[in-house]
Order: sequence, then C-alpha cells, then structure tokens
Amino acid sequence: LGVAAVNGRIYTIGGMTENGPTGQLDIYHIETGSWETGAPRPLALANVAAVVVDDKLLVPGGCDAEWRPSAVTSFYDIEKDTWFESALLPTPLCAYALTAYQGKAYLFGGLGESGYQAVAYAYDIVSGTWEPLAAPRAARGFGAAAVLTDRIFYVGGYNGKQEQNVCEVYLPEANRWEECM
Repeated sequence: LGVAAVNGRIYTIGGMTENGPTGQLDIYHIETGSWETGAPRPLALANVAAVVVDDKLLVPGGCDAEWRPSAVTSFYDIEKDTWFESALLPTPLCAYALTAYQGKAYLFGGLGESGYQAVAYAYDIVSGTWEPLAAPRAARGFGAAAVLTDRIFYVGGYNGKQEQNVCEVYLPEANRWEECM
C-alpha cells in the first residue's frame, strides 16, 4: 500500500486484501489518534506508493489481482476528498520506488508488463507530464527511494530471482546516476 504524511495526518492508499487489491483510503489523525475513511481511489490496485506533490497525494500505477501493471496516475485532493487522473505513466508499472524532491515526484524501477524494469521518470506538477530520466543500472522492483540533501538514494529491491543488495544515487540536477559510497 502507499503511505504519505501531510498536515498532521498519515494517508494509506490501496494495497492487497484477502479479496484482492483495494482502492481504500484511510486517514490517521496524529493529534487525536483517530482514523477516518476517505474517498477510495477509483482503481483498486496494489503495490503502489504515494507522495505529496503540491498539497495533493500522487499515486501512480499499481497492479491488479493478476499482477497486470497499470499506467494510470491518480491524484487525491486532500481538501476536497476527491480523486482525479493525470498523465499516464510512460509504461505501466507497480512495485516501484517513489519519492518527492523540489516539487517533482521521482519514480524508479518497478514491475512492468515484460518483467522488472531499469527505468526512471519524474512527474512535473506544472506541466502535468512524466519525463523520462537516465535509467538506473539495475532492473528491479520493490526498492525504496529517499532524498538526502540534493541526491536521491534508490536502494534494495527484487529482480525476479533474488533480493538485491544494490544502492544507487540519482543526481537530479545532472540527470545521472552514481554508485553509493
């Protein structure tokens, strides 16, 4: 499931249940320790991630019950409790790594229609488009991404055969990758 935090709340979106993928949206209020249910994502998909971009939650792609990836990009408007769609991902993906940096969402790797991918995209909120970036070295899904100063670390994952002990660093200003030091 995707998880993102903003304005004293934690949002959980999608995921897998015993009945298959869900579009459920739950909101945890940190101050009161209480939960509420928000409008569900119109698509019930699992293996998604979520980030906050421009005070909205961005949730790209995901996989259905048969592990078919989707290219749909969904936004959740926190103030209106509504969902809307934006530009499709350049390729259908799920199980990707996702983070936000300087007003853009960065997506790395994932499971595509032809297996695990070595891809990278940035979503530009101003233009509402996905931009292809320099590709990471290792094709994998289920990795994680985190920003540290002016770099994005892309670590771990699974390549379809085994878990990966991989650490790559993406430099957004230069659109290039380095090995972790």
